[in-house]
Amino acid sequence: MAVPYSGYHGLFIELKSKTGRLSEHQKTWLNNLNDRAYKAVVCYSLDEAMDVVTKYLGGNLNNV
Repeated sequence: MAVPYSGYHGLFIELKSKTGRLSEHQKTWLNNLNDRAYKAVVCYSLDEAMDVVTKYLGGNLNNV
């Protein structure tokens, strides 16, 4: 479910393994989401993803 916070329509996280890479299609998708006032990021660990969610819901997205 997309939950609007901090001026964004919702948060999307692409979760990759430590050695995972984004495809060109995924890069385009994330860029399109960001261009449409969503927050879309790539995370390479569960801890990183949890940190992003915590910051998103807390309104502290300066370092995300």
